[in-house]
Amino acid sequence: MRKQEIDYILEKLCNYHPEISDILFTVGRPLQVMLWGEIKPVYLNEAPIESLTPFHTEIIALTLIGNQKRLIDNLLKDGYCDLSYAIQSARFRVNIFSQRGNYSIVMRKLPIKIPTVEELKLPEIVKEIAKERMGFVLVTGATGSGKSSTLAAILNIINDTRACHIITLEDPVEFLHSHKKSTFNQR
Repeated sequence: MRKQEIDYILEKLCNYHPEISDILFTVGRPLQVMLWGEIKPVYLNEAPIESLTPFHTEIIALTLIGNQKRLIDNLLKDGYCDLSYAIQSARFRVNIFSQRGNYSIVMRKLPIKIPTVEELKLPEIVKEIAKERMGFVLVTGATGSGKSSTLAAILNIINDTRACHIITLEDPVEFLHSHKKSTFNQR
């Protein structure tokens, strides 16, 4: 399967189900989406597959990885890899992992817009973190608890209010920050 074909399928899914949170590729199941907290099968005319085979998921995984040797090494050595993937209308955090001798893929749809502290309903004290000039801040929590969104909101405040150099080390890069008052580099 070529990148253009995967992009086409992902675009079609995102246009047909704009509120999806995840796209799942699992051997023995059809293509699936997470919609309002429930997994639903999807049968596209372009990909009328009743049940994905190991070959399907491996080809999709390798296409998503592209020529990124580090990710292929991680997948073979550790049994999983994480990456970001973008199409015209959406960005995804992708986890490819080996389970029961086959590859599975979970693609979490990421918001395009960087959320604000208010939109995340965080306490006002969080804004004070963005004013700190020195120190060490830890943002911790369980998977899906909003760590990346919280950090993105804090960094966006800094980017809006201070002329400084912001460097992030992320694996994968989730929110894309533009240069505003600060110079923003994401690795």
